[in-house]
This record gives sequence, C-alpha cells and structure tokens, in this order.
Amino acid sequence: MQTVFPKALPTLPRLARLAAVALLALVAVPAVLTGLAQADNSPTVAFSQQTYTVDEGDLVHIDIRLSQALDEDLALVVATSDGTAVSPGDYVGVSVPTTIHAGREQITLPLITVVDDVEDDSETLTVSIQLAEGSPVKAGADATVTIREQPPAPVQNLTLEYEAGVDGDGPTVMAKWDAAPEPGEGERQYNKAVRWIARIYVTDQPSEGKVRRPLGRHTRTSFYDLEPGETYTVWVRGINKWGNKGERVHATITLPE
Repeated sequence: MQTVFPKALPTLPRLARLAAVALLALVAVPAVLTGLAQADNSPTVAFSQQTYTVDEGDLVHIDIRLSQALDEDLALVVATSDGTAVSPGDYVGVSVPTTIHAGREQITLPLITVVDDVEDDSETLTVSIQLAEGSPVKAGADATVTIREQPPAPVQNLTLEYEAGVDGDGPTVMAKWDAAPEPGEGERQYNKAVRWIARIYVTDQPSEGKVRRPLGRHTRTSFYDLEPGETYTVWVRGINKWGNKGERVHATITLPE
C-alpha cells in the first residue's frame, strides 16, 4: 500500500513574496492599459480622403488634416511615389517639407499631372506623409491618386435634319456633328479611341428616349419613327474605351404636324 504525504504548506516568507508579485501585477496592468489608451488617443495627421481622381493635365488638390489642432507647429514631408504613373512623364513628383501651424487643422497641396501623347489606361501613384522621429502625432494611411486619360473633346456644329416618314413609318431626325479638330502643337491632346453616343427624347421628357451608339469616327446617326408635331432634343457626346465621357452637346428640333 502506497502512502501519500501531504505537500508542505507555503512558508511565511514565500507567502509574502507571492503577495508582493500579485500587488505589482495589480499596479502594472492598469498602467500599461493607460499607456496604450494614451497612445491610441494621440492626434493623427492624415489625408482627407484615401483616393483622388484627376483628368490628365489637370491639378489635383491634396488636403491634409489634423484630427485636432496643436499648440505648436507640426513639421512634415509630403512625398509621391510612382505606381503605373511615372514622374515626370505623367505627373510632377514631389517631396515637400511643409508645416501645419499651431492652431490650424488643415493644409492643401497641389499636385500637377502631365498631358502626354500616349493613349493609355488610367494610371496611379501614391502620396504619403512622413513625420520626424518623436513627432507628437501619428501619420495616417497613404493616399492613391488616379490619373484618367483625357476625356474626348466636345463635338462641334451639331445640327438636326427632319426627314418625312416613308411607307407609313413616322418621321426621322438625322443628327450630324463634327469631331473636335486635331490639337496643334502645345495644345491639350485628346485621345482618338472614341465612339459617339447620341440620345433623342421629347424635350420635356428627358427620362425617356432612344439611344444610338455609332462606332468609330462616324459623326452622324438617325432616329426613326418619331411623333409628328413633337419637339425633340438630341445630345451627343464622345466616350473613349476607358469610359471617360466628354461633355454633352444639345440641339432641339420641332417636327411638323
């Protein structure tokens, strides 16, 4: 038969040591949690939005904001880095030291994009905020800037011609227009990968109508079987293969009874 002896009870010095460790834990844990809370509550300097979109050749204004104003100036650097957009061919790269002065919460910096002669898809770059070591604030996430290919130029000389219906069909309206002239040297370049969208509708009913999508560089289209005596509005715009849409150009015609 095996005899089981009870374990020795802790001595008084050992009990004192255990109590001291427990007391230190009770003091240290709240202090650590308080430190973490204070770190999480540090002010943040960040971009006002995470994504920006700009047409090729235009300026985009980058807003930088503090979560709360400071009692002292804040020095920072705003820097760009290439993505599919490459400086200096697609945009003017920067690494700009700047300051948000005491009591202020926002600054705005312009970013210049460059028009090129290459027909390509939208391109992106990254903008980041850099802070000195020991800065009293935290830096927010980087922002992405998308440079869209220049949209098609507005059409010119939009005209509408009435044609009587044939064999019981309703009247027809033919829309004709001219594409924008080719740009000269030093002028803004508009890509040529364009198809046209034309839409006709009764003037006081813009939510209804008929749409034509001529392909390529054709600059005319016809709308058939319309109602005599109605007043119609036609708009035409270009759209390139990347989805960038040009400005709508309108014309109106009243059909005879």
